[in-house]
Amino acid sequence: MTTQHRDGLSRFTSVALVIAAVAALVGVLVRGEVGVALDTVALCLLGALPALRVVVLAARWSREGDRRFALAAVTLLLLMSLGVAVVAVWR
Repeated sequence: MTTQHRDGLSRFTSVALVIAAVAALVGVLVRGEVGVALDTVALCLLGALPALRVVVLAARWSREGDRRFALAAVTLLLLMSLGVAVVAVWR
């Protein structure tokens, strides 16, 4: 992975975290449906970030021909999806 790719992924993650933090802060300060919607956006961003990072890394490793890491990333994504499904069913 080149430095440019790492910097792009880091920048994306940083921007998403700032957006989530601002949405959560405003969501706490604003009451009603708007506040709940902003809090939901913040939680969804925070929940999706790890999965998005793994997807990006899996694609890069696959392109670079590193099948072992690509397979590990896909396995991790499947386990994360299974966890989400289990929580959705049993909540």
